[in-house]
Amino acid sequence: SFPVCVRPTANSSITAPRNPQIPAHTMAPSLEVVYFALPARGETTRVLLALGGIPFKDTHVGFGAEWEGLKPKAPFGQVPYLEVDGTIYAQSSAIERYAASLAGVYPTAPLEQLKVDQLVAFAMEFWEAFMPTMSVPAEEKVKAREAVVLKLQPKFEKLTSIIKAAGSGFLLGKDVSFADVQLYVVMSNLASGFFDGVPKDLLNSYPEVKAHHNKVASLPKIAAYYAAAEGLRLAFKPLA
Repeated sequence: SFPVCVRPTANSSITAPRNPQIPAHTMAPSLEVVYFALPARGETTRVLLALGGIPFKDTHVGFGAEWEGLKPKAPFGQVPYLEVDGTIYAQSSAIERYAASLAGVYPTAPLEQLKVDQLVAFAMEFWEAFMPTMSVPAEEKVKAREAVVLKLQPKFEKLTSIIKAAGSGFLLGKDVSFADVQLYVVMSNLASGFFDGVPKDLLNSYPEVKAHHNKVASLPKIAAYYAAAEGLRLAFKPLA
């Protein structure tokens, strides 16, 4: 199983074990994911690596002085970043795609990549819709986020139609893809209570989306990764 550190403590880390089904000579390089303890933008990379049975060190950075001390090391002054054999790479979308390739859930054919990428981008629109609310005064955040939830209804309806059209419970074909993982992480974040004003039972209004979430959450390696989940990560388990 894959342990997950769920305590928001500074400088905590885990190392996922090597997948014994993959020969050692074909294993991924030494990997370290560096991000805060919360899920948010670092979680897709973590989930992809866990899904692929790819060993990685998961380093949690503390807010405040620890992050300020580490910031100059980050290529663009931000996290998450991924260290590969001692070299640091950044930008969430880039490291996620790399992790998806290692995990075997990102296609090699350009047209198939396009099909996946457009759905990854669509999934991220749900997350990005809430970003302007981060700078709203505290007393106005809940109202602002409730408004975003209403504005997202057409996107949820479109997403529902995509899932129905696929006919498998996943977004594309019969197998899980990078797009499924990205959507699962976004919806888990929204249902986790991370954003005040977004109801934790949001997906109850969209049963196909909830079923998709639960299908991905129930994949054996993902279920194992979140077996001991607490706090915000409870939403990464199958939703009741």
